[in-house]
Amino acid sequence: MAAEKKKRDVNRKLFIAAAVLLCLILIGEVIFFVTRISTKRESSTLDASTILHELNRGAYMDALYSVRYNRAAGLTEEKDPDYALPYAAADYYEAASYYLAYSKCGQEEQARVWREKMEAARDRMGELQFLTEDMNAELGLAE
Repeated sequence: MAAEKKKRDVNRKLFIAAAVLLCLILIGEVIFFVTRISTKRESSTLDASTILHELNRGAYMDALYSVRYNRAAGLTEEKDPDYALPYAAADYYEAASYYLAYSKCGQEEQARVWREKMEAARDRMGELQFLTEDMNAELGLAE
């Protein structure tokens, strides 16, 4: 009987040691996972050259999504001036899209507002202004 009780005590101690070890491993994995997520969130914005590439290949909607994503992540043209031109180009495409939609619906006041935003974005586009012709053609917008 004493031998059986001693064996049970040893088994219980081994079980507790294994449970504690598994808990420590689990806590370590949770810490690693949280650290990895927070690091990924900080570095998950798209760089200016990626957005420029999207614009140059005519993927204007992709560029607009990229700009929206970056701005939502806190990366503005004020924080990094390298983004000013590609952001302006994406803003132009967005404004032109809304201008066209409101014009077709006969909502002249909204169309005028978006037309002004379009012109302001074009003025900020600098050397990327050549893209406006292709954007307008894609949208079916006659200038």
